Amino acid sequence: MCVTDVQLKGRGRSKNVWESPKGCLLFSFTIQMEDGRVVPLVQYVVSLAMTEAVNDVCRRNRLGYAANQLQREDIISAFFNKFEVFHDIFLSQDFQALENLYYKTWLHRGQRVVVQEKNESEDQVSENVVTIQGLTRSGYLLAATDDGQICELHPDGNSFDFFQGLVRRKLG
Repeated sequence: MCVTDVQLKGRGRSKNVWESPKGCLLFSFTIQMEDGRVVPLVQYVVSLAMTEAVNDVCRRNRLGYAANQLQREDIISAFFNKFEVFHDIFLSQDFQALENLYYKTWLHRGQRVVVQEKNESEDQVSENVVTIQGLTRSGYLLAATDDGQICELHPDGNSFDFFQGLVRRKLG
């Protein structure tokens, strides 16, 4: 695990860069993955562990959600305790065993977003509005068009704003 106070030259996919000022909780860690197909779902296990860790630390200290007295060490410790449990459940039972708990704090269900769909034969891009329904078994966003068609949304790899960089893939 690596912890820092500030990050000045963060790098991500597609040459995305960012800075993180003092006061943010910044840490990285590595885990061994035997099945690369589950990697998209690990981000949700991490998010769930962090949400539950912050909730636990706030409850233990009787702090409100807007409190600024949280200690980095307490949150990181609680995170890894939660992550270990959730990761074991994820590996032994799949993400569906954690899905209901994850959706309790998920913000995107019902959100309407604009996605782009490329017509391969005509090399044209069209934009469509879809409503986020949840997650697919492979870890991508599940959405519905206004006419009820269900689709899976994939990032296009070029966008700074995830929801504006989605590409629709039809399911079924």
